[in-house]
Amino acid sequence: MKPSPKKINLVLRLDDFSEKSDTDFELQLVRMLKKYDLKCTFGAIPFICDDRYDFKKQNLTPITSSKFKELKFEIDTGVIEIALHGFAHQTKKNRMHGHIPTEFYGMNYSSQLSLLKKGKDHLENIVNTEIDIFIPPWNTYDTNTLKALEELGFKGISTGKRCGQVYRESELKYLPGTCKISELRCTIENLELLDRKDPFIVVWFHEYDFYDIDPQKGIMSLDELDQLFEWIASKVNIKSRTIGDSMDTYSTLDNSL
Repeated sequence: MKPSPKKINLVLRLDDFSEKSDTDFELQLVRMLKKYDLKCTFGAIPFICDDRYDFKKQNLTPITSSKFKELKFEIDTGVIEIALHGFAHQTKKNRMHGHIPTEFYGMNYSSQLSLLKKGKDHLENIVNTEIDIFIPPWNTYDTNTLKALEELGFKGISTGKRCGQVYRESELKYLPGTCKISELRCTIENLELLDRKDPFIVVWFHEYDFYDIDPQKGIMSLDELDQLFEWIASKVNIKSRTIGDSMDTYSTLDNSL
């Protein structure tokens, strides 16, 4: 008798959802998600800056209820989960390790707590639901970030391929990223060959990853994304999850790819 295929938990994570992000792209993405019965966590920036690489004071554009107008049903039904993706996604002068941009790393606790609270409160007032997942801009943060998140009642944090610093005294859960969207099919095929019990794949992507949105930065087309989602939907062993509904079953150190 042929053994049943290994179950794979798949988390899709769209970063940089903001008042200035491409709404047409996001609605196309939502249509694909619904077409193939998939879920996705949107990392939302509550107050987007004009230039994320300029550390000087800037005008900030708050995300408004109109940005969520056509997503309300999908948020209410769990197709889309909203997570906090920083405050303004603006780098600080003292970059992490001198070269990686960061919004929070190296900032004192009270300042981080203030920014995270303002961002969380703003998003919750707009979407009328609890925000308890954090995605740090550029995947950078420190222990002050974790302590502030815990103080504000966050459930977990999702980062890049490495989960970064872990504040072991807290109950925060960690779900590090696995691969880029262009690497997803290969990652799934390779993972199916490994002896891992119920593994997780966290794939992060941005609107600029698609030629249709940014011909220079793009790494795949929206048609290719549709084909990828169709292939995923054809595989009975893949379970689509948001970051939030993964936190109760995921063990950071035991399941990382």
